Amino acid sequence: MDGAFYYWYAVVPRNFSGTGPLLASKSSFPPLSAEATDDLSAIVSPWPAPHVNCDPTLVWQHAEIIEHLGDLTAHQVLPFRFGTVVTGDELKTMMARHYDAWTKALKRLSGRMEMSLRVLWSPPLPSTPLAPLASPYLTKRMQERAYDQTAREKAEPILRTIDQYLSPHYLDKSEKILQPPTVLLHGAYLVEKHEAPRFRHTIKAMMDEFTAMKWLCTGPWSPYHFVTEGRVP
Repeated sequence: MDGAFYYWYAVVPRNFSGTGPLLASKSSFPPLSAEATDDLSAIVSPWPAPHVNCDPTLVWQHAEIIEHLGDLTAHQVLPFRFGTVVTGDELKTMMARHYDAWTKALKRLSGRMEMSLRVLWSPPLPSTPLAPLASPYLTKRMQERAYDQTAREKAEPILRTIDQYLSPHYLDKSEKILQPPTVLLHGAYLVEKHEAPRFRHTIKAMMDEFTAMKWLCTGPWSPYHFVTEGRVP
């Protein structure tokens, strides 16, 4: 490897030998190679520049390659974020630096997938309107604080119920609450592959109970949100 640029898709076990089948699955895929270090391989392709334009075609291509890698490795894959470009020397250094962490992560995530859930709602308003203050700025800040407090008080029991439904089906989770306030919950959930249908069925049961909210469940995906070891900036 050298100072040339490489687009980095994922890390997989070294015994992976699927770049041929991966390329054969779709002729539009770029030329791929597996750069090995000890028991790990980095799946990369040559890249002409140190950055990537956010082209929807490239985003979907990235997702397709990760999906095929999962199929070819029995879901032993650490997916990298879209747009990860490094030099050959940087790739070699990072593979050595994060070898132990990535080896452990592959074992932890092997055979596991990510389910995504977004719950939209209409946040409640404070029951008592606030009287205007002398400063419009302070009035706005106090109103925002009151809206936030009211929303969180209303959200807490709903979120507890959601977690009671989902907790038997996930191993780990990453959640954002009320970011923005109209999104009650945006969560990523690590599940065993065989649990994905049960997870979806559970979401359907909650949709029937909480009919005033909009539920968006997607997946299974490769576990992007759970690759935290040695993540490339």
